Amino acid sequence: MEYLNQFHKESTERKLKRIARLKKQPVSYENALKQVNEMYERIEKLYPEKNK
Repeated sequence: MEYLNQFHKESTERKLKRIARLKKQPVSYENALKQVNEMYERIEKLYPEKNK
């Protein structure tokens, strides 16, 4: 693969390593749903005026 610059190379390598790691440990539907719900709860706490 040809890279634009050093940052692009390092960024792409990190992404590929993360994808490989995630393939080894897939997230169950229940865990994914829990993570999404926790994210929305944090957003609601940070930006309460947007949830009116």
